[in-house]
Amino acid sequence: MILFSLGRARAAVLTLVAVAASTSLACSVRIATFGSSNDSGGPSAGGGGGGGVDSPYGSGGGDTSVSACGDAQISVDRELLVRDAHVTDGAQADSATDDAAISFRSVVTSLAGGEARASAFTQAWLDSWTTRTLDGTLYGAAVVPRPAVSHVLACPWLRLRPENVCDDTCGTCRERIFDMKKAPFRLVAVVNRLDLGLVEGPCGGVGAVPENAEIRLVFTAVRPGTRDPLPFTLIAEYGAGAHSRGDILRLARTLHEIAALPSGARYEEAVATFVRPFVRGGSLEQIRTNEIAFGAPSGLPWELREFHLGAGAAGVPRLVPSMLTRTPDLSFDGSPALSSWLGRNGGDVVEGAAWTLPEPLQAATAWTTNANFTWEKGGVGAVADGVLASFNRATCNGCHGGLALSPESSFQHLATGSADANGSVETRASAFLTTELLRRGHVLSALLCGEASPSSSPPSTPSTPYGSAR
Repeated sequence: MILFSLGRARAAVLTLVAVAASTSLACSVRIATFGSSNDSGGPSAGGGGGGGVDSPYGSGGGDTSVSACGDAQISVDRELLVRDAHVTDGAQADSATDDAAISFRSVVTSLAGGEARASAFTQAWLDSWTTRTLDGTLYGAAVVPRPAVSHVLACPWLRLRPENVCDDTCGTCRERIFDMKKAPFRLVAVVNRLDLGLVEGPCGGVGAVPENAEIRLVFTAVRPGTRDPLPFTLIAEYGAGAHSRGDILRLARTLHEIAALPSGARYEEAVATFVRPFVRGGSLEQIRTNEIAFGAPSGLPWELREFHLGAGAAGVPRLVPSMLTRTPDLSFDGSPALSSWLGRNGGDVVEGAAWTLPEPLQAATAWTTNANFTWEKGGVGAVADGVLASFNRATCNGCHGGLALSPESSFQHLATGSADANGSVETRASAFLTTELLRRGHVLSALLCGEASPSSSPPSTPSTPYGSAR
């Protein structure tokens, strides 16, 4: 039996309670909520104890056993979606800190191939919002330029470096070098998507790897020189290098041990040490963005884009805008072509198979035109409501539109407010993401449980190509 106790608490902990039967292991999950964390920053629930798994980080407060199913706890905020301020606002996330493992500066310099290339790499990436086509695509897909990128982000960033000697509009600059130590991006969360590497059975993973398990870093852009967030979210998605259930289990165990550490410098360093090899190791799968910061000045809506690491002039790395393989161009909304495709492929869409749209249907970017946006059925053939609902959740703008969100975080799954007097910034999760995190917890708790035979199923919430973590 699966028991839920969902309150409006700041910290939610998934408590896995599995009881061994004579020849099989029944698996049940209790979801407990706690009003606050204890003084150490760990879960304020009791329980735990017992051996645990050997970890280079040792045992922290509230350490729990993951070698058996008794009282294994998965913390939403410390293990699935890490938002601890010691991590997001610590030195390891600060671009001003040399060798900070999880800063935006670290992400860019690693992708660019070094600090010396980082500024040109950044300039080419920002310039992509001013172009009209995506290079290298079969159909030369058209995009609507968003030239406000210059005065909203690029120029203010350039002006943070006095040696550039830029005028007010950056029409004239002595140099155009982006100071990566002053990169106007703040870490919002570290996201555990090891669940992507597991086939979800009734109680979690059964061992196959249909997609690459991932570790992700979510950033918000801020007004250069401030901590005030812009409506611009970026997520860097790294392959975890896991090719088997055993690989994923080892990573999950390490994260589980890290989550048990008390909040503070030791916990921050442990998270950074875990993530560093992915950021530095060239395992980027893609970068995805969701913004209206560059669109609003021109009356354009929220837009989602995807970038892959490619080669520019002379083989220098660059972020290449890419087609959205699971999101149609907006011109196909309600069209016979899209309706016909859904009629033929609806089973794969509902089952979460590795489907992609034919390239003529694919979007170059995805506009979310209103907070209630959904894809419509179209005029040819019958499309079941279940197919359409699954399709909406799998598309960029469907997921960030009316099916998935709550009013406090419209268009975003992670939304940040302005900094308060103490410099603290609140990050709000959408209603969809809140539910989705519980589903992921079920998958990983079953993994740590040892592939227990379930007695009932976790709630079903289709995953999205964005991992529901924007």
